[in-house]
Amino acid sequence: RGVINNIILLITALMFFFGGIGYFVMNDLIHHRRILGSRGLRRFRVLLSLETKMILMGFLVLSIGGAILVFSFEFFNPNILGPMSLSEKVINSIFTSMSTRTAGFNSFSMAQSHDYTNMICAFLLFIGGGPASTAGGIKITTFVLAILMIFNHIKGRDNISFFGREIPYNIGVRAMVILILSIFIIGIIVLVTLFIEYSHAEESHYFSHLIFDAISAFGTNGMS
Repeated sequence: RGVINNIILLITALMFFFGGIGYFVMNDLIHHRRILGSRGLRRFRVLLSLETKMILMGFLVLSIGGAILVFSFEFFNPNILGPMSLSEKVINSIFTSMSTRTAGFNSFSMAQSHDYTNMICAFLLFIGGGPASTAGGIKITTFVLAILMIFNHIKGRDNISFFGREIPYNIGVRAMVILILSIFIIGIIVLVTLFIEYSHAEESHYFSHLIFDAISAFGTNGMS
């Protein structure tokens, strides 16, 4: 706790961001930009690929949403955020939300957090970061494409579109297959873990903790 600790957490969280968006996105941000003139005035415009827009939007929405939920759920928890100042609570919530997506570091004990907080973090662990990044999970693009495909089918549309661009249908099908197969694999892991824990372990563990650890292992995150 303290100013130095907050600075370290913010810098580390920023590193999580750049490591989690992927090398292709970073290359797109650096090279694919143009300076356009307008009546003698020069203005800066960034022209990004559809994949980059999808990853950046998904990453920011999940990170901010996760931080808000962690902040809200653990605000009064005396073992987690309760004793911290408001700035420390905000920074630790942001750090946790970013870490669950990429690195697996934690600034507080996940064993002392509430079950619903663990489930939110497990959800973020499951999604992970961008393709070709240091993050694990099924990847943001897979999750976003699967969600877009579901909503488009609910609306009765056959085509998938994002930012006014049409996405090939077969790519959406692949995303759905990956999503369903990943859920199935995690279900098998949880069942096997439950059998081992309740058959051979000297003491039982919380079901939410088993799910959390199984998803963390699946997403190669390392948080436990």
